[in-house]
Order: sequence, then structure tokens, then C-alpha cells
Amino acid sequence: MPHGPQKLILINAGRYNFAEIDLSGSVQIVGPNNTGKTTLINTLQFLYLDDRRHMDFGSYSAEQTRDYYFPGQYSYILFQCLGARGQCVFGWRGEARAAGGEPERFLFDGPFDPADFLDENNQVREPKAVAARLAPRNFTLIRSAQDHRELLLLPTKGESRGLGLVALKDNDRYSHFRETLKNLLSLSTISQDQMRDRLLMLAGLPSDKPALDVRDLFGDAYERILRLKDRFLRFKAAHGQISQLIDTFSRRSLLGRELEFRWADLRGRRDAFVQQHHTRLESLAADAADALAQANSLGAEIDERRREERELSESRGNALGAIRRIRDQVNRFADFVEPLERTAIENRDASIRSRERQLADAEGASRDQTESRLDSLRAVATRHRSAIQHLDRALVTVLRRDLSDAELAPLIALFNPEILQLPVGDDGVRILDRSLLIASLRAVAARIHNQQYSDPAISLPLRVSPDLLAELADPDVLRRRLAETEDEIRRWESILHAISQREQLTTQLNKLRSEQESARKRLFEWEQACHEAAELPRLEADLRNTDAAIESVAARIRDLETRAAAERRRKDAADQEASECRRSHDSAMARFSACRRPDLSGDPLAPNDPIPDRFDDAVTLFLNAQDLADSLGAEVERYRFQVESALGGDYAGADVAETVRNLREEIEALPEREEALRRSWEQHLTSVRAKFHEILKDLTEIQTAAAGLNRALAAVQVSNLAALRLEVVEQPDIVGAFRKLANVEQPGLFEDSSGLDAALASFKQRFESNPLLRYSDLFILRFTVTGDDGRPHHYNDFRQVESHGTTITIKVLFNLIVLRALLREDSSRSLLCEVPFFLDEIHSLDAVNRHAILSTARRLGFIAITAAPESVSEVASLYFLQPHQGRIVLRQPHRIGVKSLRP
Repeated sequence: MPHGPQKLILINAGRYNFAEIDLSGSVQIVGPNNTGKTTLINTLQFLYLDDRRHMDFGSYSAEQTRDYYFPGQYSYILFQCLGARGQCVFGWRGEARAAGGEPERFLFDGPFDPADFLDENNQVREPKAVAARLAPRNFTLIRSAQDHRELLLLPTKGESRGLGLVALKDNDRYSHFRETLKNLLSLSTISQDQMRDRLLMLAGLPSDKPALDVRDLFGDAYERILRLKDRFLRFKAAHGQISQLIDTFSRRSLLGRELEFRWADLRGRRDAFVQQHHTRLESLAADAADALAQANSLGAEIDERRREERELSESRGNALGAIRRIRDQVNRFADFVEPLERTAIENRDASIRSRERQLADAEGASRDQTESRLDSLRAVATRHRSAIQHLDRALVTVLRRDLSDAELAPLIALFNPEILQLPVGDDGVRILDRSLLIASLRAVAARIHNQQYSDPAISLPLRVSPDLLAELADPDVLRRRLAETEDEIRRWESILHAISQREQLTTQLNKLRSEQESARKRLFEWEQACHEAAELPRLEADLRNTDAAIESVAARIRDLETRAAAERRRKDAADQEASECRRSHDSAMARFSACRRPDLSGDPLAPNDPIPDRFDDAVTLFLNAQDLADSLGAEVERYRFQVESALGGDYAGADVAETVRNLREEIEALPEREEALRRSWEQHLTSVRAKFHEILKDLTEIQTAAAGLNRALAAVQVSNLAALRLEVVEQPDIVGAFRKLANVEQPGLFEDSSGLDAALASFKQRFESNPLLRYSDLFILRFTVTGDDGRPHHYNDFRQVESHGTTITIKVLFNLIVLRALLREDSSRSLLCEVPFFLDEIHSLDAVNRHAILSTARRLGFIAITAAPESVSEVASLYFLQPHQGRIVLRQPHRIGVKSLRP
């Protein structure tokens, strides 16, 4: 059998006192609007969605939803499931507000048994009692959304935790399953954009990531190629002027041989000066770096100790809070006497039962009936008292004086026993002729044989009781009957009192129940306080240990901060000395910066006057010689100006020599640079075309996914439509530009590329303000509906479809087919799991659409759970909601199986 939910159970959740729904086939919840149908089915989110933040309950917030479904610790939502390890129950239970209010999740083995949660009086058991009953069945709390998700999915990589209730082809696509299932549980709010995202998911493309970033195609690399191309063309145009500059500079370099010699000597002196300066700076920098490293290391340890101090402080705060709370509880129950409280509870229980019996007796009797019954009983008691008082002259006593018991016993069957108890005399029976009476009675007795009276007129069967005569003459019997009658009188008087005081008794009973509930709650809180008070010595010991640890960490922090401050002072001193060294060096180098390296080449010529040893003096002589050389370089500068006017600063160096060298190198490297630039140009165009080809290929994947959906939709009859198709309509202006650039001709680097440049510039300019293009920007999801007249109608928004039934059917079938594509199949192409979905107001759909949805759901392996005020015949079973005072109980007797008439 496929894995999935078998039953849905609610206990004190929402509007349901109790509900048990069988999910073995398609189900319809029948009941008037606003009676709790959607409330019941929306609980499926608690099984399939791993995080309450992803759940959708319409306009209600997460807190409102929690308070509605889980008002307290006696509220449960349970799912009996068949998973990879057999039957199990996945559940949510509410928490008391004092404990934080958030419901907790749990799992245990075996089928659902109401007795685990309800006692013999159908009252919800205490959470501890439930946990104790479920402990032998591997009762486990589910701590996090990740644990919930792992339980839902099939196990992978040798793990055995998963139940396989959601058997995905790829467990990493659980978020896709979750969003698609949410669509099926809230069909009325699904938009066409959401369905488009599902189509992208089906095609394996992201809906939240860009398909193209235009800046990647026309960014710095593209601009660099264009700049290099322009620079190369300008260099070739100025080739003649460049040759004149190089020739002139070569002549000038012969005149600068002496200056070259001085420069070489001066540079050596400068290098020694710089090296000395750098050595000193390196020493100071090493000292500063070591101080900084030490300070940073100490700072890191300080941070770690402070973190430890914070954690200890938090632990101390938690311990203090627990100790204060326990002490408050102990003070609160200081005057609590357990035996007295338990005795009061037992006495109150007796009072409650007494008043319940009185009200129960009063419930089935009216005042008139009770008073009539009392009058009758009082009359009987009066007769009993009179019989006892006048027993010595009762008629039966008088007759026994003349008649034997054997003669009198059959006659009693003909008499009313009450007449025999009447006294003989003026206040009762008057015997006018005693002899005649005795003779008459004996004559009558003679007609009685074998408990049968016979005379010429009649024959009567009699019930002769020998004991009756003794009872009529026995005062103890009469007193016992009088006592029984008086007891009955008192009972009926109590009933009459209860009828008269029914409202007062009800008030007393409610007050007693309220007091009893408060007393039981206080007793439970006292037991909890006793349990917590036992932990007080341990908590106080932990607090003392924590205080000692905090003081130790604080001492360590103070020591580390002292050492870190010393290291920072050492670093500041090294930095200050290095700054002084740099100022001295910069002053010397400032004058040297006025010395320009000769831009001439040739063998150096030693000057006639010697060069001074001091670096500053050597600089002075060099500056004098440099001024003389500047006058000789005027002509070189004039040619240099002409070249730079043509080329800009692309090849300008720090001086004329570097500029000439750059120009020479560029002339020598001209063939290679031309080839490299041509390759870069061709490679960039190839990558642009490849990117557009890739996007067009992705669009083909989307078309393929849509075609698969259309094949599935073609097998389903929707309303009276001849055909229903899902179409991916490309955005012609965007995709058309893609196709144009994907197939554009690729000119050479120096060929005429005005057409390509214009196309690229137009594309770049169009998306300059919004360079990120998503797949959803490239197409419109359109539905084409062909009626029985053969005329197709196109809808870019399915909410424009005139038929509500058609719209709902499209939503359901689309998402079912998408969801099926995510789930894993066995060798017979059957799903490994069954997933339910919700369809509200199913009675509003015509028979064709109902059949299309339900039959397709069965064929694809899904469980349809529907709801409507009126029942339909296409489902496997019906549940009828019958609220009583706003609350609902739903059990098996409320379920009606539906036998399908379809072949």
C-alpha cells in the first residue's frame, strides 16, 4: 500500500470537541457554511508543512491560528499514517499559556486509540498521563522543522528516520512540494503568476533567479575591447609622427651621456639612502606588528572570556529566576494542607453527586405529578397508621374470632385488603348481624374450591395467599409498610423540593464544580511546586558555583586588558618613531624628485668634476646638469606634444625616455596585439551568442514541460469544453531580440560592424535601467479554451474564464499534475505515497467537472477531500456536520459510505 495519512483526528481543536475522519478514499464534509468544514481540512498543513511560518490560514495571523486550534494543553490534532516503519501517529498538542503557548509535535507507533487520550468519561487525559500511555509505543517529541521534514521524506544515505509520507524523486525539492500543496489547499487564492512559477519548477528552472544579467554581457570586458580597438586604430594613424619622435630622441641621447652617468651614480646613492631608510622602517614596522598581533591575540581572548562571562551571567539569571519562582511557589502554598484539601475535594464530590441526583430526579417529573403522588402516598400512610392503631378491632381481627384461618384465607382473595384493616365500630365497619355475616361468609367460602370461586352467575379464578392473612394481622408488617411508605414520601418530597429549587440547585452545582476545578488545579500546582522545591538545593549550589566562575573570568579579563593596553602603547611608540623617520626621508626625496631620469640611451660619459659623497650635494650637481639638458630637449618635447595630441596619454610614461620606450615596444608588439585583440573580440561575440542560445534552450524546456501538462490535460474532460491547452507565449520584443543576437553575423575586428554595434547598443540601452531579466519576464502563461462550437478563446488570466467550475478545475488539475511530477513511483508507475488535497464548494461544480477532478485525482494517486453544504455522489464517503451549541463531534456514525454507480 502507498504511504500516507489514514485518519485525521481532532480533540478540542477549533470548533471540534472530537472528530475522526477516515482518509482511505475521497471524502466530502457536508454542512452549512461557516460550520467548520474548512477549519477541519486546513489542519492537513500541520502534517505536510514543516514550519508554521509557511502555513496559510487566510487573513488569520499565526497567533490567532494557534489560539484557535490549540486553546490549551488538552487540544490535539492527530494524523494516523502508514509509513515506512508501519502504522504510526503524528500529532500536535497545545501548550498551556504559562509554558509559552506554542504547540509541540510528537510521533508514536501503532494506530490511533481514543482511550490513549480520553478517559472512561470522555474527558481528555492530562498530558503526563497521555505521554505515559504512549511511552511503550516509541513516543518521541519532534523538536524542529528539520526533524519534521526528515520524518516526512523518504530516508536517504542509509538513514532510517524518514516515514516516506512525501516520497519525492529529489528530497531537495521539498520546498517545491510544499508550495504546490499549499496551492491545492487554498485554490481560491492561486494566481496565474504562481502557476507560472510551478511551470518553471517543472522545467527545472529557478523562478527567483535571473535568467540573464545584461551587465555580464556588456560590462567592463566589452567596454575594454572597444577601447583597445579605438586605441589600436589611432596608433596606426599616428605612425609617422611617432617615427619622427623616436629619431629625434635618439639624436638627443648622444648629448646626454654625461647626464646618464650622473644619474646612474645618483640613483646608487639614492638606493643606499632608501635602503637604509627602509631597513629602519622595517624594524619599526616589525616591532609595531608584533605589538599589534599581541594586542589582537589578547583582544580575542578578552572577547572569548567576555562571551564566557555573558553565558555565565545568563546561566546565573536563569538560576536566580528559577530559585525565585520556586520560593514564590513555596510561599504561595505555605498554608496548604494536603489532607484537608483532598478531604474537601472528596466532600465536594459527594455534594456534587447529591445535587446531580436531585436534578436528575427532578428532570423527569412535573410538579403536578409529584404533588399527586405525594397525596396518594400520604393517604396510604394514614391508612397504615390507622390500621396499626386499631388492629385489635380491625375487621380481620373480629372475623378471626368466628372463622378459622383456613376458612378466612380463601375469602381474603375476594376482599380489598384495605377493607379488612378498617376498624369495627361507629368510626368504621358496622356489623348489623354478626351471625348472619358469619353464615354468609361461610356460604361464600363454600363456593371456593382449588382457588376458584363459582356460583350460578360467575366463575372467578382467585389468587389465594396464605401469608396475606398473617400480614394483615401482623403489626410488624404494618409498621414496616408504614416505614417504606414514609421513605417514599420523603423521596418525593425531595423531588418536589428539587423541582421548586431547580435553578438554585443548578447554581449551587455550578459553583461546586467551579470550586472543585479550582481546588484540583491548586492541588496539581501544589504537587508541581513540591517537585520543583526538591530541586532548590541543587539550583542554589549551581548558583554559588556560577558566581565563583564569573568572578574568576572577570579577574582574567582585567589581567588581559592590562596586558593588551601595554602592547598598544608599544605599537604607538613604534608608529611615532617611524613617522619621524619618514618625514626626514621625504624631505630628502622631495629634492630628488626634481631630478628626472635621463630619457637618452648610450654609453655614459664620466664628467670632469668629481661627484660629492653626500647624497644631497650629488643631487644639487645633477639638477644643474639637468637644467642644461632641458634646453636641448625642447625639440623632443615639440614632437612629443604632437604624438600625445594624436594618441592622448595612452603611451605617456613618467618621462620622455619611458614614453619613447613605450612607443618602441608598441611598434614591435603591434602584430601580436592586433591578433590578441581580434581573438578577444571573436570570443566575446561567441559568448554573447552562446548565452542567448542557452536562454532559448531553457525556453524550449519550458515549452516541453507545458507540452507534458497538455498531454495530461487532454485525457480529462473539463465542463463541456472540446479542448483545454496550456500555452507558453513568448514576449516577442524580448525573445525576438534574443533570437536576433543569437544568430547575428560575426564581422571581423576591423571590418564594418555598424549593424552589429547598433544591435548591441540598442539591446544594452533597452535594459540599462533594469539589467536583470528573469525567466518569468520572457513569457506569458496562457490558457486556450475551445468550446463545443470549436472556437478557441485565449485567457492570459484564468480568472477571466466565464465558468467558475472551469477555473477551479484548471487550478486543481494543473497543480495535481505538477505535484505528481515531483513524487516518486514504483515499478508499476504507481505513487509510493498518497497525498490529500482540499476542494471547497464542490457542489457548485457541474457533474462533468466533479467527475473530471475526482477521477483524475484517483488515477494520479491523490486523495480528494471536499466540502459543501450539499452532498454529492462522486466521493467514497460523506461526513455530516451537526453542531450542538456551536461545538461539533464527528465520529464513525456520522460517516456514510457511497457506492459508486459508475462502471
